[in-house]
Amino acid sequence: SKKARMENISSLEEYITKSGVTYNEVVYDEELNDTVSYILDIQKDGTLQYIFDDASGGAKVSGKWEFANKKENLKITINNETATYTILKLKNKELVIEDTKGNKTYFDAILNK
Repeated sequence: SKKARMENISSLEEYITKSGVTYNEVVYDEELNDTVSYILDIQKDGTLQYIFDDASGGAKVSGKWEFANKKENLKITINNETATYTILKLKNKELVIEDTKGNKTYFDAILNK
């Protein structure tokens, strides 16, 4: 099922901005004006852990996820802020999402999960 495939995903592989700039294993955060590396530890029960590392150190934040729009979108809520992404690809060990600005994020599975 799609929900079971989501549980396999966590490791950030690549981030490609709408303008075509590619970042490996990090994303570019416009608010921080810096790159951030992170892992999404996604659970089938709709919870997730967002574990990130940036210039100020790092943190682990809990959140929730759910499918929307007939499972075509992924909604992630952290600290009462929800972001919606278009799911471009979802396989057992691969997830590709696109944000509302056209930036694409590629994830793969952590093998020991």
